[in-house]
Amino acid sequence: TRASSIAEIERRLEDAGAGVGERMLEILSYREKGNRREIRLQGILQFINTNIWRCLFGKVADSLEVYNDDEYVISDRSPLVNKFISVPK
Repeated sequence: TRASSIAEIERRLEDAGAGVGERMLEILSYREKGNRREIRLQGILQFINTNIWRCLFGKVADSLEVYNDDEYVISDRSPLVNKFISVPK
């Protein structure tokens, strides 16, 4: 079905992406690290920034940025998702 607004597209992408992201994290953590479990936030984010991003999008994310010691942003200058979405009129 077609989305009627940009907010609806964002919500749908977020709903779909959350489940996919959780599963990918679980699968790749097990494959890459075996029984070792990462407990540091920076380590988990670095694993997502490199391994999971590469598996999902074919390349490592451009940067992992930290703001105010409690806000983290993974940025990608050319997100693959935007190539397949047309904005509603």
